[in-house]
Amino acid sequence: IFQLPYQPFPENGPVHKMLDYDHFRGYFHSDRLKWSYGAMKGRPEDIWVKETSSLPVSLMLARLRTFGFRGLYIDRNGYADGGLELERQLTPLLGQKRFESADGRFVYYSLDTGASAATRAPVRKD
Repeated sequence: IFQLPYQPFPENGPVHKMLDYDHFRGYFHSDRLKWSYGAMKGRPEDIWVKETSSLPVSLMLARLRTFGFRGLYIDRNGYADGGLELERQLTPLLGQKRFESADGRFVYYSLDTGASAATRAPVRKD
């Protein structure tokens, strides 16, 4: 699961209203999923996550699919506009969000569905 927005680890300070370590919430509710957050600042994995999250949305999605990511987990508190612009760009490419937390803070989009599913890059199975 690729987590947005990008937040350096460890101890970076808040990203808008999202605090350090908020991206760890997903880890506590699953024992099978793999998450993008938690790579040490400056290491190759962190640089890859940072670069990927800064790509235009269509290129970001293509890269994520190529590397086997199956979903996007978005913390709306990490965006000044509450993630509105990001979601406006995602919806035509992925369809409607799959899940939303009861308080509206977190949303999940599947990378396996949506308007671009037929043309997406193959998913690695390793």
